[in-house]
Amino acid sequence: MNFIELDALDESIISALKADGRATTKSLGKMFGVAHTTIASRIQRMRELGVMHVRAVTDAKAYGFNELAIVGFQVRGSALETAQQIPKSYPGVVVYVASGTLGRFDLIVVLLAKDVATLQHYVDENISKVSQIVSSEIWLAVDVLKFVTEWALLNQVGHPLPPNPAIEDELPLLDLFYEDGRISYSRASRVLGHTEVQIRNKVNRLVKDKLLHFSAVKDPQTIGPPLMALIFMKVELKHTKAIAKKLSSMEEFAFVGRFIGRFEIIGLVTLQDLPALFNLVNNQLRQLKGMIRTESMQIVENYHQEPRWVRIL
Repeated sequence: MNFIELDALDESIISALKADGRATTKSLGKMFGVAHTTIASRIQRMRELGVMHVRAVTDAKAYGFNELAIVGFQVRGSALETAQQIPKSYPGVVVYVASGTLGRFDLIVVLLAKDVATLQHYVDENISKVSQIVSSEIWLAVDVLKFVTEWALLNQVGHPLPPNPAIEDELPLLDLFYEDGRISYSRASRVLGHTEVQIRNKVNRLVKDKLLHFSAVKDPQTIGPPLMALIFMKVELKHTKAIAKKLSSMEEFAFVGRFIGRFEIIGLVTLQDLPALFNLVNNQLRQLKGMIRTESMQIVENYHQEPRWVRIL
């Protein structure tokens, strides 16, 4: 498969839009020393090619999905077929990510749930009935220190947002900015029937309350997937907080969480290649005070990703 290549300016624009999805073309042009029209044309080109898109995503906690769990499965046969049989939504539970992996487990699933009892019911009533699953192990997050969405399957449609009385009136706005996170306030006002000032104030309030976040995501299907791996870490309890905090400051980590289960910390890293993963684990992570051992699982296929929700920290 031929992937689309990005140059240094493309990558710089995406990096800036990850931090602020609504940064103006003028500010980006000034930042990178090019004309704002060049920035605008690059953004438009990358969007048309399906390389990158800016979306407004919503905090899962705003809808009561307070629990995050990671489940590893050993399966009989195809991991993809197993993932397809796992219900992606259930009252009070959403499958956030399902990925095929190399390592101890064949399939990794990330679940968002309203509470532990609902999560347990989902596992008992749904996952336990999937015949291809041989064994499973679950880790429940007690603290999420980092949650960065850098990659997304742009052709996947998210589940409709469930009712939330606190922001029910804002659903049309959330839907509009999810489809195009860089839509102008003037155009949004025409679509939604409100003034530009009203639209701007609503967006600013939602962002301030951490209910909305604008960020650019790249599609691995068009530019080629990075090396992504989950790193499970067994650490001494007295060093858990310090190690988790250290990892959350490292740019290689897109996700860092403390968990209840066989491993105290689980992280997701995005790297260039396997030697980079080996170097990170062998020369950095294993040297940390309190680190007992690590176990890495490379993500080789992404079967499902819920694009509308994240954890806004």
